[in-house]
Amino acid sequence: MKIRSDFVTNSSSSSFVIATKEELTKEKLYRIFHLSDDHPLKEIADTILERADKITEDEFVKNHEYGMKHGRYQDFLGKDYFLYDGYVPDDGSPADGYLFNITELKVPEENFILLNDVG
Repeated sequence: MKIRSDFVTNSSSSSFVIATKEELTKEKLYRIFHLSDDHPLKEIADTILERADKITEDEFVKNHEYGMKHGRYQDFLGKDYFLYDGYVPDDGSPADGYLFNITELKVPEENFILLNDVG
């Protein structure tokens, strides 16, 4: 498991949070984004998967004090979700552009939530 001990303050990076009822896999992300193995935008899902670090709920609460104060995570905390933290640096990749511009992606039938973790 990777542990990120620093706080990403560079506004040009895109931090994100994923909450999902089942382990995060390539197949799950491809299904959520409706991608085939040869889809030109699969790089987004691949980068998200590569950059997502699974953490415990206790670690999540400790690392996300700002969002906790503002009630950002009430949809999944305490509800047996797997939690993932990640960030994509400003490198011009499709994932960076996507995550920079998204606020929230909820896919209820997949029990999947992706948030741009601003704050």
